[in-house]
Amino acid sequence: MSTAIANNYDLAPIALSNETVDAYMAQVSAIPVISAEQEQFLAKQLTEDGDLDAARQLVISHLRF
Repeated sequence: MSTAIANNYDLAPIALSNETVDAYMAQVSAIPVISAEQEQFLAKQLTEDGDLDAARQLVISHLRF
């Protein structure tokens, strides 16, 4: 990343309240964890077929982590 681009963003830490984090965790905890086999299948769909829905599913399934 160039310095010119980096200087356009405030990189200071974001203050989050406990309520915000708790609400986020409650939301993402409702999303089922996928199995290793499902993860491998989605990764293969993404890399071999460029399947953006597979990418979305991978990202969403890992939000809690």
